[in-house]
Amino acid sequence: MNRITQRGGSLLEILIALGIFSITISAVVIFFFGGQNFVFGSSTARVSVEKAPTGVEALRFIRDTNSSSMSHGIHGLQYSGNVWQLTDTPDVSDGFTRTVSLSSDIDGIKHAEVTVSWQETTGQTKTVEISETLSPPNQGLRGDPTQPCVLSTADGTSGA
Repeated sequence: MNRITQRGGSLLEILIALGIFSITISAVVIFFFGGQNFVFGSSTARVSVEKAPTGVEALRFIRDTNSSSMSHGIHGLQYSGNVWQLTDTPDVSDGFTRTVSLSSDIDGIKHAEVTVSWQETTGQTKTVEISETLSPPNQGLRGDPTQPCVLSTADGTSGA
């Protein structure tokens, strides 16, 4: 072999090594930052899952203390002066938007939907929604558990 061929072979080996090194470094960087996005996305989802049930509990508090303020429509929630209140617009905090939708059925029973939405780092909008039926204040289940009563009967015999 002559010297020119050896020099060309060395150059080729160096280029292959640089290519492998570049691919390896790129994979490590993508893996590192991809992992950070995954951790950030899961912690964001955890916060949203906490905000939705908190909204439902706030609605129960409002129902028990000031049910007349629970008008139909789209609302937000605000905690001020140790009291939960409905607002006229959805509440926005820390990148989350919480929307409370209130309606009533024909019997006057309130139905609430609490939706928490947020923007992912990928630009996609994510939501968590909880639906709840709120009975009027002080009209939950009542009675004496030691004196059960029959609400209905059914005949389960053959031919019935």
